[in-house]
Amino acid sequence: MCKARTEFLGCCLIALTLGAVCGHAPCAPEGQGGRRQAARAAWHEDAVIALRLFAGLELTEEQKAGLQTLLRDSQAQTRAAEEAGGPNTTTEVGRIQQETYQKALQMLNPEQRTELSLRVLIAQMAPPAGQPALGDLQLLALLTAKPPPPRGEQPGIIVPFEQPGPVTPLTGVDNHVLAALKAAGIEPTPLCSDEVFIRRVTLDLTGQLPTAREVLDFLADQRPDKRAALVDRLMERTTFADYQTMKWCDILRVKSEFPINLWPNGVATYHRWVREAIATNMPYDEFAHELLSASGSDFRTPSVNFYRAVEQRDPGSLAEAVALTFMGTRLRNRPDEQFKQMEVFFTRVGYKKTVEWKDEHVYWTREPLENPDVVFPDATAVSIPFDQDPRRVFADWLTAGDNEWFAPVVCNRIWYWLMGRGIVDPTDDFRPDNPPSNPALLAYLASELIDSDYDLRHVYRLILNSRTYQQSSAARTADPRAEALFAHYVMRPVEAEVLQDALCAIFGRNIGYSSPIPEPFTYIPDAQTTVSMADASISSPFLEVFGRPTRDSGFEVDRSTKITESQRMYFINSTELNGWIQNTWQLQSLAPAMGRDPAATSAMLWLTLLSRYPTDAETAAAAEFVKASPTRESIQDLVWALINTREFFCKH
Repeated sequence: MCKARTEFLGCCLIALTLGAVCGHAPCAPEGQGGRRQAARAAWHEDAVIALRLFAGLELTEEQKAGLQTLLRDSQAQTRAAEEAGGPNTTTEVGRIQQETYQKALQMLNPEQRTELSLRVLIAQMAPPAGQPALGDLQLLALLTAKPPPPRGEQPGIIVPFEQPGPVTPLTGVDNHVLAALKAAGIEPTPLCSDEVFIRRVTLDLTGQLPTAREVLDFLADQRPDKRAALVDRLMERTTFADYQTMKWCDILRVKSEFPINLWPNGVATYHRWVREAIATNMPYDEFAHELLSASGSDFRTPSVNFYRAVEQRDPGSLAEAVALTFMGTRLRNRPDEQFKQMEVFFTRVGYKKTVEWKDEHVYWTREPLENPDVVFPDATAVSIPFDQDPRRVFADWLTAGDNEWFAPVVCNRIWYWLMGRGIVDPTDDFRPDNPPSNPALLAYLASELIDSDYDLRHVYRLILNSRTYQQSSAARTADPRAEALFAHYVMRPVEAEVLQDALCAIFGRNIGYSSPIPEPFTYIPDAQTTVSMADASISSPFLEVFGRPTRDSGFEVDRSTKITESQRMYFINSTELNGWIQNTWQLQSLAPAMGRDPAATSAMLWLTLLSRYPTDAETAAAAEFVKASPTRESIQDLVWALINTREFFCKH
């Protein structure tokens, strides 16, 4: 380990040690007592960690006594500097820490310095709870002791976003995609790099950015199946259920009132039911059948809210909601006679108020049908028995294994969520004159879903473990067919909820929400993520600017997937965002760190914000920029520049 890296690592640890002994937050900004106390509290756990690591060294009695004396003297000097006050207090405390570091370093022999560095590497501790990701000094020390892996130039490879690899199928998905590309004379893009993959798949499955430590662990993993193993781990996280529930709630119109007819209590129970179904991996045919045929109280039988979460409750409107949600088609665009008869199956849906406030029962009225002889949308004739709920008859037909209107539709939705474009696009517009771009691929996914007993996670794995999903997003051709045939991953903005949660996590902030529904029904705890919120009526100006859907219609296209000028202006000029950056006081400590070790400090910023190491050119540019003005403001400007890149707010 080079001398400069060892010295900087020691400086970090000594500074933290002094923070614990002296009760001072290293590099904390000046301000009122409450602000300084908050800073001290945020650093407390880091200081305890540093003390534990330092105390774990095998020191001689002479070294221990010398260190104790040194820390006592530093404590007295620091307190005197704080009591004296003045505009240069932080500078004076920093000078005391530097002198203490130099003296402490002289007490250690080279072997002890190396041991101290190794202990930091072994610690692998996450940032303290509630502390912004940019305040993780253990990570900074780790990066100081561990240089980035070397990158070599490869012909035809865009470093650091791609890596070389053969164009060979990894799952059955690739057989159909590569065959279609070959027939069209289009070459697929190279594989994405490990850094891109962990960011992409973590966002696509959990709606969160990977932490810098998760990126480092993944890059260090040498197993050939590490990508598949990561997919499995991510699908077991609670955040997987949260994020996928958010997507399904967009389709199922989960929101309070205005114009959807749900009350917050019903929204909460409905959301909880959907999330439980996803968390337990309920077979998709059971999921759909329960929503289509349930009867009971909207509070106690949450699935009945499917028939309440509509603007109009006439049979035609209910049939339209069913067709859009489960069959991916818009009845108003279908002149087919058999589709016109769909509403017959929903003519006996009844609604009944109860004495309990806002409680409503959905039920089968049991009234005889005027004409029980109808046809299903596939033109199959059926006579609905008088003693059966017509909804259940329809649900039995829809979820049958050979129904082309069921399995392909949900497979297409999942493909769209993961790839950024549907095989049938838009995903909720299946019709004869909008055929799939790769019929064989869609048929393959549907057959796999049916053969797996409607295990949606099986479909996720087939797609995520495929070479097609793991391709670079850097298109190699202007041929408009390339995107439709999936020659590359489709770059697109992350969802508004995901972006808001990411910024809150990075800068340690909370968002203020508003809703037309009064509290306490819309109360949101500070620790709750936006992704996990049940009610779309609860919003914020940020969510509205960045295209969160209102959940009024159930259309996928209601969610904005384009970067707008108002979004660009928000990132450039927002006083809210600039305030977050300016008030993240941990950034102050990174200015001197950049001067001592630009490679480690740049790596911390890039790994935290972009989930990758910076290139040599980026490290040099960042160091040069900060060197010209080594202040907290220069680090803030650097962070501002990084979050204004497409790489930050897009899936790529």
